[in-house]
Amino acid sequence: MDHAPFDLPIAPPPPGQKSDFDAPAHDAKALWVLALLTVTLAFLAVGVRMYVKGWITKQRVSWDDAACIVALLLAITHTYIILKELDYGLGKHMWDVRAVSLTHFGLLIMLVSNLIIALNMLFVRISILALYHRLFAIYKTSKRLIYLGYGISLLIALPEFGVAIIRIVRCSTALGALTDSYCKQRPNSIMITTFTAVGVLTDIFIYSIAISRIRLVQVKRNKKVQLIVVFAMGLAALVFAVANLTFVSIHFHTTDQLWYAFWVALFKLLETNIGLACACATFLPPFWKAWRTTLPSIGSGLRVRSQDTSNDDGSGWTKSGVSNRHRSDDALVDTFDLHLDEINASK
Repeated sequence: MDHAPFDLPIAPPPPGQKSDFDAPAHDAKALWVLALLTVTLAFLAVGVRMYVKGWITKQRVSWDDAACIVALLLAITHTYIILKELDYGLGKHMWDVRAVSLTHFGLLIMLVSNLIIALNMLFVRISILALYHRLFAIYKTSKRLIYLGYGISLLIALPEFGVAIIRIVRCSTALGALTDSYCKQRPNSIMITTFTAVGVLTDIFIYSIAISRIRLVQVKRNKKVQLIVVFAMGLAALVFAVANLTFVSIHFHTTDQLWYAFWVALFKLLETNIGLACACATFLPPFWKAWRTTLPSIGSGLRVRSQDTSNDDGSGWTKSGVSNRHRSDDALVDTFDLHLDEINASK
């Protein structure tokens, strides 16, 4: 009986159920798998982008590359925090978590994740809009819509930042989390549902910029297919955003906050990581072209390296007639030829 106070749950269990403090978080394994897969996808996409820019096309890092890098760092941080939250009850029912486990650090890391998510989503949207700017800026209407998208993305992010910071200040202690009306589930549901709905509308607006332009694009069939594949990835991210909105709407009145937060975090994780991969997808064709011709010749290249060196006249050309700089130019054309074809067609 002396230990009874330590076995009190955060919330009483529903009628007919008992608290099980040793029960694992529901779908924790699925979270691990999806989190690692999607953050790896985002990491590889940004890595390919930077490889193409730095090693194949020999271009300098631009501001949109920096936005992708920041988004990736936030995605990695977000993934780490979500997985760490499993140790503090994320995904478990409130009646399966001891009240004494509501430590300041545990609450703080859960609340900070909301701020990280908002920042990550902002930089992902900026990265996607930057891709559109790279492809469609020659069209005045598209360019105006892209700038409008930048403004809307920043405008909806600011109040989300503010709410996240206020919750960090007021809800990061056990007393505040349990007694402060601002930290209760209903205000939390209202804010999450509102921000999610506005975010979905913003994403629909952003993706509609590309859809409206792709319908009119005048390029070769295979290149149009490439564009469709790129923006199909963006559509997948939008699907997860809509799924998140559907979830928070259906479970608007739930009081099971840790279980609720698990699914909100998972949907956001999928949306942001897939969206970031979409923002870098146009760099895959030049990467594939460069390595498609390089990989089969690696073995023979190692054997004839000394001969290639002796045949080099200092101009960058060898007797094979192939120039490293020429390969870089070919890859650069692959990245932007959709854009250039459109310019020629509009003249």
